[in-house]
Amino acid sequence: MTKRFLNEHGAQFNEINLSDHPELIDELKQAGFAATPIIKTDTGVSFTGFRPSDLQQLI
Repeated sequence: MTKRFLNEHGAQFNEINLSDHPELIDELKQAGFAATPIIKTDTGVSFTGFRPSDLQQLI
């Protein structure tokens, strides 16, 4: 849903599939993330899950 939301609103983003990059899983867990999707911005904002109101603020 997050990816669809971003696409529908014309947002540019980079997708990193953890199935293709399992080496990142431990790093993300150590950073406190326990769920996907993980949204991280260039400004340091980060959160998990589908949060339309937070996503809207990033667009």
